[in-house]
Amino acid sequence: MRHFLSRKKILKLITGILLTAVLLGTQVYAAPVFGASTFTEAYGKNLTGTYSGANPFSRWKTASEYKTNAAFANFRSMTGGSLGKNVIFRSRIPDELKDSSRIADLMMQDAGIKYVINFYETKAALKSKFANAEYNSYYYRKMVRNNRVTAARTLMQFDTRQKLLNNRSAMITGFKTIAAHAGPYLVHCAAGKDRTGFFAVIVEALMGASYNEILNDYLQTYINVGYKCTRATALSFCKKNLDFMLQLITYSPSGSAWNKMDLAKKAERYLKDGGLNSGQIRSIRKHLKKNYPDGTRVKNGNYYFTVKLKDSVTGYVIFTQQVAFGKDAVMPSPPEHDGYEFAGWSSDGKKIKEDCVITANFTKKVSSKRAA
Repeated sequence: MRHFLSRKKILKLITGILLTAVLLGTQVYAAPVFGASTFTEAYGKNLTGTYSGANPFSRWKTASEYKTNAAFANFRSMTGGSLGKNVIFRSRIPDELKDSSRIADLMMQDAGIKYVINFYETKAALKSKFANAEYNSYYYRKMVRNNRVTAARTLMQFDTRQKLLNNRSAMITGFKTIAAHAGPYLVHCAAGKDRTGFFAVIVEALMGASYNEILNDYLQTYINVGYKCTRATALSFCKKNLDFMLQLITYSPSGSAWNKMDLAKKAERYLKDGGLNSGQIRSIRKHLKKNYPDGTRVKNGNYYFTVKLKDSVTGYVIFTQQVAFGKDAVMPSPPEHDGYEFAGWSSDGKKIKEDCVITANFTKKVSSKRAA
């Protein structure tokens, strides 16, 4: 026996379907539906795992435990694939009242950074901060004043569709800066590990870096900042986070053969779905392939100051040395002068944090005849 739906029931069914579609359209999902035509359309339930903002170490290193200034500031250039030399750097925040920020500020100046992408602060926050004269990130202040800092604050939170969209929008804003201007560039957030790490994954993938090159760069941050953190202790944690990020970028399921995938092509699609066009992506690749010279102040991961030791009697510089940020200058025996008595150095030379002149001061000896 055949059963036919009445027009009223059909209309009711269609209404129900449409209502369901509306509800699904507003439902919040954490990830893309793999195989969807565009990223914006691609939200669903297929993402496996979560992004962890935790750390695979017991505590952060203290200032004295960092082996180099670069590790302290988490400052380094991105490498891999066709990325040019010294074209794009990453670091901790360079504009706080901390030694790590001061180091990052000095290193970005030495690297000749032309544009900054800041995923930590808003434009208003930057303006308010640098209205305060005590902030000693002088080069960063100059960049803000000259409108060379792209403020694209975001979070590494993906539990709602809107948060995921907001994060992607911030990433795209950063890439628009690279498309529009030649480097070198600096990318940072607060610690330079999560938001900066995600941006670095996209950059390196786009420029043809291998999965292992991307993983090694991501690992390096935790090795830099974590107390007794090694590749072995951080590897599992980093692989899980990287798996999550690559799912977002490539629309592929967890555990895909990332080392066999054309990550450059996938990253290009991510950027296009985010609103960039082919011309902008060509400009990004062109700018990121450029090579830039090494700075003159950074050697073996340390930023060096020039310390001059001066004789106050002759006015001559008697000794010049290069001292890494925060380290002590070598204080030699003072010169000797007839009729003068050494009265001490003008500084003890401890924890050098700027170019300086340290003067050997003397007083005239009082003769025995005059004393009588």
